[in-house]
Amino acid sequence: MNRTRPGDFDFFECYLEMTRTKLIAANLLTFGARHFKSSSIIARLGEIENYYKCKDKSIYGFGQKFNDVLFNSSIDDIRISICYENYFKAKLLLNGFIIHKINHNKLKILSNEQKLRPIDVKEIVAQLTYPHNFDVLKQVLTESTLDYSTLLSQQAYFRHFYIDDDVIKFLDKLRKKRNRLHLLISERFEISFKRIEDYKKLNNIVDFDIAFLQNTMINELDPNSKSKLSFKGKV
Repeated sequence: MNRTRPGDFDFFECYLEMTRTKLIAANLLTFGARHFKSSSIIARLGEIENYYKCKDKSIYGFGQKFNDVLFNSSIDDIRISICYENYFKAKLLLNGFIIHKINHNKLKILSNEQKLRPIDVKEIVAQLTYPHNFDVLKQVLTESTLDYSTLLSQQAYFRHFYIDDDVIKFLDKLRKKRNRLHLLISERFEISFKRIEDYKKLNNIVDFDIAFLQNTMINELDPNSKSKLSFKGKV
């Protein structure tokens, strides 16, 4: 194992060697968290909360003060969705589950079951050895990964994420907004104390759960790496 970058090996190899599993998972978390933190709504969440608490707030005033947040609303939905889709798939990987779609023509029963529950790698290959089982995985897995909607709608999946149901519902709401980008004719944005709390919960998960998991793996893989996530405390 002298190759240390995800691009240096086939993605399917991550199912057969834990170092590569952690490398892929760490990169998923790093990429996702950085997209999350680049979203306008998260960058200015503290300001938005303070403004919303003001007695003289107005819709017009909000639009003037936070024009970038309104304008980037749809892009922010994408950034947040990338982060959490990556997080969920990283957790599935680390728990020994397949995140690539199983070829329906090769393993019909498991392919159907995968739409409802996570499939353990051992359900496809009895022993995790390389390179023989790698060839098996190449034959039965597709290049496509699990749909984000599946991860958010099937309890058998999201119970592995240890996230409150209300957070899952909010993420699904953002996902559905993101999907409307195929025919976008205007920006839609809503804000309230409830919505601010929803975004704060997402931010805290990134700051603590995702950062801790990523740092733990980076410390094992490359203790001197400068790619460790390091974020502030709660908003």
